[in-house]
Amino acid sequence: MSSSRTSFCASISARHLTRGNSMSDRERIQLNLRLDGYKELYEAVKAEATKQNTSVNSFVINALKAALGWEADNHIQASSIDLEAKIEAILDKKLGDRLGKSAA
Repeated sequence: MSSSRTSFCASISARHLTRGNSMSDRERIQLNLRLDGYKELYEAVKAEATKQNTSVNSFVINALKAALGWEADNHIQASSIDLEAKIEAILDKKLGDRLGKSAA
């Protein structure tokens, strides 16, 4: 197989958890997608996901839904934006603390 061709490796493994009904207790389905020969596509996906303040996973899921004519999950973007803001605030505080200590 040449490096200019794309090989797709899709594996689906399903596991059903029987504990409760929370999001983490749902059946887990995983799709592994190799993008050999499509580095530029992968970089574009990462850049667009960052621009939209969402994860690559959420971006790809929404792109697949759009291709199927399904409605995108806007709540995924909102939660990732909230998480990013929280992480940014924590990092800013830690950086400020360290800069304050090094100036002293």
